[in-house]
Amino acid sequence: MLVEIAKNLASIYDSPSASETQRHYIETILGAAIWYLPTSKELWNGKVSLRVLEDFHPASAISKPRMTEDHEYPRKVSAIELMRRSWSAEATIDMLELYLTKYGRFSYINPTENKVLVKHQKSHIFDNPEAAYVAAGIKLVSVSLDELKQIKKRNTAVIESCISRAKYSCQLVKKT
Repeated sequence: MLVEIAKNLASIYDSPSASETQRHYIETILGAAIWYLPTSKELWNGKVSLRVLEDFHPASAISKPRMTEDHEYPRKVSAIELMRRSWSAEATIDMLELYLTKYGRFSYINPTENKVLVKHQKSHIFDNPEAAYVAAGIKLVSVSLDELKQIKKRNTAVIESCISRAKYSCQLVKKT
């Protein structure tokens, strides 16, 4: 369905009579359609922010910490890419592949980081996910699915191990 929507909107989007406001509206519609696609643990890229780890630590002052899924590619950026795309005969397979490998991929960050990150994910400045996270001051840490489950349970030992790993990797980057 999303492929058909994108194909049909492309002719309107590319029309010489379409205004910038109309193009932005189409980007918003298509971006929302992407955002509402189903998500699953398979789309998680295996990363959480250092701030999430700190928030979930039992010693933090946060009684009910939260983490949010942040898609690596912002909705509008993804929508613009879809509008500029030439669709092949295997468009549905292409779209599924794009969603599984790019548009659907997400990290876990906290809500405050999410608000800061939005400024660095605007379509006119977004280059790639890594640059946006760095610009927003978000340090991502690789964790396993089992570790994530323990983080959500606020397991001190697991959280401290992940934080130590993150700090150690930061020191290695600074030395090189």
